[in-house]
Amino acid sequence: HVERLRSCSTAVVAYQTIPELTPDVPRRVISKCYDSVLESLEVLQDLAPKLIPSTTSSKVELEDAWTKLMELEEEQPDVGGEVGTDEPVAKRPKTAGGGAIPFKAKVLGMGGRRFPTNLLPAIKRKRARLVERSPPYLVMDFDKAFTMTIHLCPLLVTIRAFDAAAAGSEQGSKPKMWASATDNLPDKLSVWGVQGTRAQLGNVVERRLQHASAHATNVLRRLFRPSKTPASDFELEIREGTALLQFVSLARQTFHPNFVEDDS
Repeated sequence: HVERLRSCSTAVVAYQTIPELTPDVPRRVISKCYDSVLESLEVLQDLAPKLIPSTTSSKVELEDAWTKLMELEEEQPDVGGEVGTDEPVAKRPKTAGGGAIPFKAKVLGMGGRRFPTNLLPAIKRKRARLVERSPPYLVMDFDKAFTMTIHLCPLLVTIRAFDAAAAGSEQGSKPKMWASATDNLPDKLSVWGVQGTRAQLGNVVERRLQHASAHATNVLRRLFRPSKTPASDFELEIREGTALLQFVSLARQTFHPNFVEDDS
């Protein structure tokens, strides 16, 4: 069954690399692989507790960026501002006020405002570094696997492969908001257990990182979701700071579960 899963992964990855409009492509490849994988997973699920050790590795891999998705345990309270809505997140609300899901922070770090001094130590303990530009943004490194950049204007998250040259520098160059997800990819890659070179799997990894970035952006915007209760700028700044800290904490919990906070 393990070999069957490897074969299905190889087939799916190979299918994704086939250029569009290529003639003589086998039909129903994805559906056949899907059925085969489900059958094998049902068998392995019963055997897993006996075969897999209980210890969990603390090492972060690039593949964790798209295999471990950030999820909110429950709908978070609103941040403050415009009237909220109960519409599903997957559907963009069409309201006269421009929609309940915000696309940028209203107060936090905007208009030259400095970050609240009580927020900075909490962010630092999560090993997130603030780059004080206009507008400011946060950068989080997950070992030497990948880097997450959290923008406030617009509310946007980008996940890219780790760049050793830029790591650890608050004075480094501003990340390219629309940079290719293939930047800084290692020469050898792994996707769903399939090993390959950057030339072979680079486009697949690029799409996976784009999807992971979009998912993380959705989570960030839901945390910044506006409230039905009017609030002053001071109150909004506190609520947005809390939402940002929640996102940073959730990112560490998701991708680095054995992470230990420190003040270094």
